Amino acid sequence: MNQPPDTHKIPISEPWTLAVEGGGTGSRFGYYTPEGTLAAEWEGPPANSAAYGAGAPVDAALQASEMLEIGPRPLHVLAGIAGLATQRQRVQTARALRDALSARLVVATTDLHPLLLAASGPGDGVLAIAGTGSAILARNRWGRILRAGGRGPLLGDEGSAWRMAAEALRAACAWQDGTGPETVLSEKLLGALGVRWVDELVEWAATADKRTVAALASIVTACAESGDFVARGIVEDQARRLAALAVSAAEKLGLEDGVRCFTHGGVFRHSVLFLEAFQDNVRQYLDMQFMACPLTGHRAVFEALREVEKETPWAAVIRDEDAADRADAPMVMPGPLPPTEQHRPEIPLDELTPLELVRRMNRLDHAVAPAVARQEDALARLVERAANAIRSGHRIIYAGAGTSGRLAALDAAECPPTFGVPADRVVALMAGGEQAFIRSVENAEDDPSAGRADLEALRPDPGDVVIGIAASGTTPYVRGVLEQARELGLFTALLTSNPNPGIAADLVVCLDTGPEALPGSTRLKAGTAAKMALNIISTGAMTLAGYVYRGRMVRVVPSNEKLRQRAVRIVAELCATDPKTARTTLEHSG
Repeated sequence: MNQPPDTHKIPISEPWTLAVEGGGTGSRFGYYTPEGTLAAEWEGPPANSAAYGAGAPVDAALQASEMLEIGPRPLHVLAGIAGLATQRQRVQTARALRDALSARLVVATTDLHPLLLAASGPGDGVLAIAGTGSAILARNRWGRILRAGGRGPLLGDEGSAWRMAAEALRAACAWQDGTGPETVLSEKLLGALGVRWVDELVEWAATADKRTVAALASIVTACAESGDFVARGIVEDQARRLAALAVSAAEKLGLEDGVRCFTHGGVFRHSVLFLEAFQDNVRQYLDMQFMACPLTGHRAVFEALREVEKETPWAAVIRDEDAADRADAPMVMPGPLPPTEQHRPEIPLDELTPLELVRRMNRLDHAVAPAVARQEDALARLVERAANAIRSGHRIIYAGAGTSGRLAALDAAECPPTFGVPADRVVALMAGGEQAFIRSVENAEDDPSAGRADLEALRPDPGDVVIGIAASGTTPYVRGVLEQARELGLFTALLTSNPNPGIAADLVVCLDTGPEALPGSTRLKAGTAAKMALNIISTGAMTLAGYVYRGRMVRVVPSNEKLRQRAVRIVAELCATDPKTARTTLEHSG
């Protein structure tokens, strides 16, 4: 990825452009200057709205905005997104992107149109896609665009990797049933899937998604090129079907001999047999000029859509109606609320189907690990401080309220049995006291004096490390604990999901996971990020303090049969002895 631009040296008066090619396996983002120079790029999560829900493009774009450090400068967004089959979907996505990124202009279309328009310019052209899915897009010199195929596995996708693999699996089943010819596809496909009999494919097929099936296409093309006539027949038949769509689209638009046909996708790139069969079948009807797409990814999107200023039958154009009023006003990041409280500009959670809800929450969780990764240096400094405290006989003191406090208590409670450290060496202060661990005492977090008093009751000394956990970055109880700790000369740290917290600490670890699926519910992404960070802190501190040897938890307390077996296994492995000797030694040593 290119480095983000130096925002201190580049004027912000003219809009910059975020161009995105959003697909089913990943998305590619390019951040362009007003002059059209690529300043930075990033590869992110899938953005196919049909496969991953209407919010997928917004989620991916929000991550890109953060990774590319776009900030509050004027912005245009050009989006070529898979799955935007209707104008209603394109308008909905454009509005959501405008609201999420505070963009002045958004152009949204499919992932196919930019490829064709960037390649053909103002002239005639045909685009043939053969990848996981397939489609044909054709354009004549008067600007009329026609699409053929590309309606998914059930309604189309002739010539796609998915269709090729599906036909090969059916051919393997037909041979097993005695209704089809012998083919090496049976052995190759079964071996790739780790099964011995065709009947075992039934369970696999019930859960296999489109990409999983499509991944088998490389086996089909390899068998075809090695001489298996069944596999060759499948490859040539799918090439013929895609060619028929290309010819039909060209004829409907009145395209003549010599028209350019741009090919794109993994099947074209990786199978010479398929490409040649496609070309031969097309040439029976039209003498096309075949070539690969000269521009792909976000560059194709940028070049194809940068001049689009009004809505077309294939693209939605949404403007920020208030941008002119704000042009002379100082630009600030949207909203005074912490990110965890902010609303997500997409379809409300309660209007989703169960599957859409699961997909959204799973997709949003993809932002957690990158947020933790961006704080690796800060976490390393905190791990070192915490390890020094444990090593010198001092304590790690956590403080939190609500979800944050319960996560802290869980981490503290796990340290004695895992590492054999005394229970008073890692402790957790919880707003509301012990009863709040199992039952919510929400108003307890509003009292900073209670935080001060709880810390004082522990009789802290300057060698202790005090870590506050506050997703919002404003919890009064946590603020009281950290203020008291700093007055006593203790080292303090704050784990938060707010880039601008209202609590001071010697070290701030900002796990910025953005708005929650349910605004304000910090037990979701913010809680997951905090749990990951706490895992790192406690495990890292105990490891550096000598509670881990050669990667094993050598001071584990064998308090049940599972842990006794683990202790035997650790001793046997580290001492290169048998389990019986290890167990006897452990028993004799007490």
